[in-house]
Amino acid sequence: MKEIESKSKKTTRKVGSEPQKETPNAEGTRLNVVLQQHGIASRRKADELIEQGLVKVNGKVIKKLGTRVLSNDKVSVEGKILRTEVPKMTLLLHKPDRTITSRNDPQGRETIFDLPSLRDLPRNVQAVGRLDYRSEGLIILTNDGDLAYALTHPKFSVEKIYAVLLADVTTPAEMDKIRRGVQLDDGLAKPTSVRVGGRVDLGSPKKGQWVEVVVGEGRNRLVRRMFESLGLKVVRLVRTGVGDLTLPENLSPAHSAQLRPEQAKYLEKVKKAIGTKPASASKSLVKKKVTKTHLSDADYELEVERRSMELEQRRQARNEKLGITSDDSESPKIRPRRENALTIPAKNPATAAPSRIRKKSDVEAPASAPVARKKESEPSKRIVPHSDDKPIKPRKPKSS
Repeated sequence: MKEIESKSKKTTRKVGSEPQKETPNAEGTRLNVVLQQHGIASRRKADELIEQGLVKVNGKVIKKLGTRVLSNDKVSVEGKILRTEVPKMTLLLHKPDRTITSRNDPQGRETIFDLPSLRDLPRNVQAVGRLDYRSEGLIILTNDGDLAYALTHPKFSVEKIYAVLLADVTTPAEMDKIRRGVQLDDGLAKPTSVRVGGRVDLGSPKKGQWVEVVVGEGRNRLVRRMFESLGLKVVRLVRTGVGDLTLPENLSPAHSAQLRPEQAKYLEKVKKAIGTKPASASKSLVKKKVTKTHLSDADYELEVERRSMELEQRRQARNEKLGITSDDSESPKIRPRRENALTIPAKNPATAAPSRIRKKSDVEAPASAPVARKKESEPSKRIVPHSDDKPIKPRKPKSS
């Protein structure tokens, strides 16, 4: 009997039989991804284990790369059967200075996974976001892909709070420039808020000043470059918060901690709102909070000046696009009068043909006056001409 092979599912069925109903995740998951999720090895190392014939699916050795497995398949590596579900794990880490957040470093520098508290973590646990080599502070470690997506995707703009120790005390003018935004090589960098001091006590510096910066994006070395563009030297940079999570005061550098119930509830709320939906569908779920701020007289004048400069820049950009110089833009332009396309040229009265006399019926009735229509039910009346002097005589029938 003939058999038809389904290209999408690589299964066979007999001709005339009913097709199998599609099940969720019918395509399955790649075998190397399953090994990586269980912490066996990275995806590249997992491919090497598959090629060596050390991986079995339902008792059969699999050597073909790209093989997909379903949730009910039994996968074993070197005789050890893997559990069907991978337990979710999320930790908070106080990243110390002079460490990187990746698993391996080509330059041979120490990573956070070399710390004694993280050496026994499964390989599928990764750092959410990044902090550069000389930065320190709060890092979230998890193997929950939806949570990592919700916290790092730029469309969701989860705020990060940083405490920055500057070498010198800043002036009000420098703080205003930071608030308005600084133009960097990769675009404008504007923080959500900037203030002197901070919400986390990191000690009083002998020299310099602590400044708290809140940003909603994660560009590389963004906070450092903002201050360095103004000639301000950053001595220390500590991430003190991610969203509603704050760096615990009792968590010392190079140590990790489990989530408290309120912290786990917050992360679950973030993941439920935007982490499990695609970006196009979840954008409508995230509503930005509109907060009304009361500005002082000085801040109000600065805001007016900022908006005036922004409008002036837009006007200049529009003039450059249209090719209008500054002299032309200052002098008002008089728009030429357009000729009406419906204007009829005057005719010569000597050669012009006499105009047709318009009847009364040709004159259009005004729009407001309704046109009287004859009712269909009324019979038509025949008008017979008559004369008062001579009465009408009946016709005689013609003789045949």
